[in-house]
Amino acid sequence: MLILLGHAALLGDSWRRALLPIGLGALSYPATTLLLGGLTGTLGPQLSDSAVAGRFALDAMFLLGGAALALLGGHHVWALRRQVFRTRTLGRYRLVEKIGEGGMGEVWRAHHHALGREVAIKILSHEKRACPDAIARFEREASMMSQLTHPNAVQVFDYGVTEDGLFYYAMELLDGEDLAGTLSRMGRLDPARAVEWIRQAAQGVAEA
Repeated sequence: MLILLGHAALLGDSWRRALLPIGLGALSYPATTLLLGGLTGTLGPQLSDSAVAGRFALDAMFLLGGAALALLGGHHVWALRRQVFRTRTLGRYRLVEKIGEGGMGEVWRAHHHALGREVAIKILSHEKRACPDAIARFEREASMMSQLTHPNAVQVFDYGVTEDGLFYYAMELLDGEDLAGTLSRMGRLDPARAVEWIRQAAQGVAEA
């Protein structure tokens, strides 16, 4: 229980992410007790004792209540952290809103103070910042993309690290519709159009 509450207070996480580990931790004791008791045939006689059954139910309720508290508390900490994150600046850039997320981190719409320009900022995730290999990969990605000049490749023009160890790079912001949205709106694509889109994408990949 202390571990669950400590996780919520110190780390914080979205309830969707935390539900599985916290739920498994809280259910492990009552589930294991019921399973082993059922297999050994000792559960029935023990639970027939009202005092034993009451203590078991109380322990289970305590664990489930603590798990719910950890889940809600952790989500609250996570939400506050996200709110603070949205108001922060990365060098010359002020974060506006998150527009995407992937295996390496998040992509945010940001505003360049001096130029008055909207850009996209890719930020290495908190988990990856503890991994030297992930940092090196992120830096290579930024370096390689900054050398691309093809019109079908996104232009990367800045890279930086904040004082608190946040790795990011800035690239041009392209407002538009992704493929999933296009397919949802238009339905099945004409073969000629699909081939043309693939050709353009392949040209950009070829330069990389």
